[in-house]
Amino acid sequence: METSAAAAVPDWCAFFDEDDYELFCEWVDDACSCFGAEGQDLSEGYVDLAAGQINVDVYTFLLSRLAERCRDSPKDEWHSICFGQVDAWTTGEAQHEWLARAPLDEVRGRLRPSLGQGHPQYVGTAPDHPMEIVRRRLARGLWVTILAEEVPSDDDDDPELDLEVHNAAMSAWGADPDQLLGIALDNLRATQPPTWQEYTAKLPRDDTGEEVPVALAVGSGDAAAWALLLADLFPELDREGLVVGVPTQHTLILCPLPDPVLSGGIAELVATLVRNELARGAYDDRISSGAYWYRDGQFSVLVEPAEGDVEDPPPPSAPPTPGPEFDIEAGDRPSAEVLAQWLAKREATVPGWVSAYGDLGAWDFSPESLDLLESLVRGVVVSLDDLTDPANRELLQGAAWYLGEVMIRTKGGEWELREVYGSQPYVNQPKPYGSMAFPMTSIVNAFKDGGTLREQLDRFG
Repeated sequence: METSAAAAVPDWCAFFDEDDYELFCEWVDDACSCFGAEGQDLSEGYVDLAAGQINVDVYTFLLSRLAERCRDSPKDEWHSICFGQVDAWTTGEAQHEWLARAPLDEVRGRLRPSLGQGHPQYVGTAPDHPMEIVRRRLARGLWVTILAEEVPSDDDDDPELDLEVHNAAMSAWGADPDQLLGIALDNLRATQPPTWQEYTAKLPRDDTGEEVPVALAVGSGDAAAWALLLADLFPELDREGLVVGVPTQHTLILCPLPDPVLSGGIAELVATLVRNELARGAYDDRISSGAYWYRDGQFSVLVEPAEGDVEDPPPPSAPPTPGPEFDIEAGDRPSAEVLAQWLAKREATVPGWVSAYGDLGAWDFSPESLDLLESLVRGVVVSLDDLTDPANRELLQGAAWYLGEVMIRTKGGEWELREVYGSQPYVNQPKPYGSMAFPMTSIVNAFKDGGTLREQLDRFG
């Protein structure tokens, strides 16, 4: 490979001198370390990272554009820029943004149903938050989401990723979950059905103990999602009912119930087969360790999923409260510029806060100072409507900034603002063990649910 005049600097970033190239590589490697991908040779101009959802794989990402961004930015920002880009690559940020901008007709053929455990993507986000995935509960521990296959980005150099559709994209398409699921199921019908292997097991009757043969079938391939189309595959069994196991994305276990006195034994048999399959499969491929009764398109639990893969839906809630508005018009400006202006505005108000509310205590960004912040907010507003009233926007914005700063200074992280995640700044910690927090939402939730800001801090990180 030819190199620039500085022998240690490759051609793809020849605008760096040796010191700058070494610093750039250091920060890229440090960012990759947060995702378990450090120690790579960057001289060829790319980095390999695991990315995507459901069908996670290792993809190659070119470094030239990232290097140009660093070249055009102050060096004290390089670390943040490199981490932000590596994070964006692994989470498919550019592909999610493409989804939200593409018309539904362009995306329609990419949609497939996908079964999973239904856990939220991020800590503290509501199911209807723009960054949360579109999901529906089928039964305890068993959910369906919408997978978009081979999603590109606006950069031709980026790989195509398989991503679960987020609420932001669904909203941009003017669609609802039922419509997307219908499209996804139609697309699934056009693919190859599972390959079935039939087995026979002997189980004792509940009444006499006599062992009788029981037939079951195990589907392979991309089989799990076909649990949603059992009425298409086996109309008679759909009407009569059967026991179902969906341990992984590639396995579907079906066992008809020939006699009610065998129901307990069949449920335990399917649960055992599920557990055995999970022990052989990859962690990212797992769906549920439970056994389910299926009939007429409905699922219910026969054997509870193991602890750790269960999420119950929240109780019915009141109509959603209008979300707090971001007080700087973004227009067509880059998110980084909008965020910088918001942070500067908030920081400029600190002397005024200290002067006006110094009698409450020390505003030192300690966890204890959140008690002062809570007293201030609850002393000014009486109801949740008051808190989200435009007249109190400055109070909410300032309180959110202070809470976010306490999170960052006590547990680490940095402020970010990305269009695909909504219109409010949030605090993001490095992965793989970090979390995200939306301070404005945290304050509204604490006020609504009767919690405290210290509890919101405890949930972060």
